[in-house]
Amino acid sequence: MLVIPGLIFLVRYSLVEPVVVLEGIGGSKSLMRSNELTKSKRWKIFKTGLVFLIAFFSIVIVMNLPLFIMEESGLKQFDIPLAILMDCIADIIGALITIILFLFYWESKDKTFDKSKTSTILLFGSGE
Repeated sequence: MLVIPGLIFLVRYSLVEPVVVLEGIGGSKSLMRSNELTKSKRWKIFKTGLVFLIAFFSIVIVMNLPLFIMEESGLKQFDIPLAILMDCIADIIGALITIILFLFYWESKDKTFDKSKTSTILLFGSGE
């Protein structure tokens, strides 16, 4: 029932984290800024997220098949190290979504960047 509004909310505010970290804007202003940055890219963000989500779960399922097979065949001595390895790989793959969202932010920020409202100048210089 609330899936569609939830997806709209998710895409609209998907760039809040980069806005807070890189621009130093917090609270409702970061939500407004994320809304502004995603305005022309919402379908692109949604489609990219959907493809990434499907790929991520497919990879995790395929990686966990050996654990299932080992458990069914009684090879318990390898299950903990293999589970740790699989969790590490899944965490690395999961971190890619942060990188993807940062790239969307980086692409959008140049079009709507206002130097007077950010602390980026203090961190990286004015670029002059």
